[in-house]
Amino acid sequence: MNALLVMLYLALCVLLFLICRLPFNRWTAPVAVLGGILLTAGPIIVMDLYHPYSSTARPQAKVLPIVAPVAGTVVKIAVEENQAVRRGELLFNIDPEPFQLEVQALEASVEQARSSLQQAPAGAARDLAQARLSELQAQLAHSLYRLGQTSVRAPADGRVVNLGIVTGHFFDAAPAQPVLHLVDADPTAVVAWIAPNRVAAVEPGAPAEVAFDAIPGRVFAAEVARVSSAADASAGPRVAVQLRITDPGFDASTPTGAAQAAVYGKRLPEIAIMRKLLLRMSSWIDFVHPYG
Repeated sequence: MNALLVMLYLALCVLLFLICRLPFNRWTAPVAVLGGILLTAGPIIVMDLYHPYSSTARPQAKVLPIVAPVAGTVVKIAVEENQAVRRGELLFNIDPEPFQLEVQALEASVEQARSSLQQAPAGAARDLAQARLSELQAQLAHSLYRLGQTSVRAPADGRVVNLGIVTGHFFDAAPAQPVLHLVDADPTAVVAWIAPNRVAAVEPGAPAEVAFDAIPGRVFAAEVARVSSAADASAGPRVAVQLRITDPGFDASTPTGAAQAAVYGKRLPEIAIMRKLLLRMSSWIDFVHPYG
């Protein structure tokens, strides 16, 4: 966006010197250079300090890896790739028969141990029978839990991605690698990555605007939801500023993706108008160039 402001000034110089035939001499040349510094560098510095901009904004998404909790054969897959699911909805089933047989065998052993306890004489024999019954009851509870794990359900609302299993898929042991992922994406939640020295003027509740590359020519009103307390070295380093789109005209069902965002502080609102203008120009450029 700063480059856009410089290009606008260069276009003004072309207009004055080449089209309007303004003479280029020892007086006008220094004025043009000094004017470029004052009219571009000054506003850029002020905008970056009080109305920061991010070219690397993204919709916020939480990715939940789903692993097979027990070993066995997949006998049913209840979802498809990119399908939306609700919390508690069935994802897939692992063959429950081996676990059912294990539960039945342990239930019989528990009944036998309970009968032995009733018949055991007082003393060491009775204590031993009680210990055996307690051990079998614990094993039965564990087996019942494992049987319940053969029905894998969604732990949260989301969309199924990276579905990597088919019916008949066999796990020798509960795998550590996810067999699918659930993406919990809130279309109105956007994360804007901003340099640490530019977030001093950013406060929760501050007005902001977001422009998505996939929706050129449109800018949506938003507000700051939260500012991260520390910079993320993997991002540049950058500070994550979480935004919430509040614009009633935003359609949450529209695919979005990469975006750019601006946050407006309380100081120097006149410069904020320039930031808004540049953001809209950059959004319009997305019609012909996807990275405005």
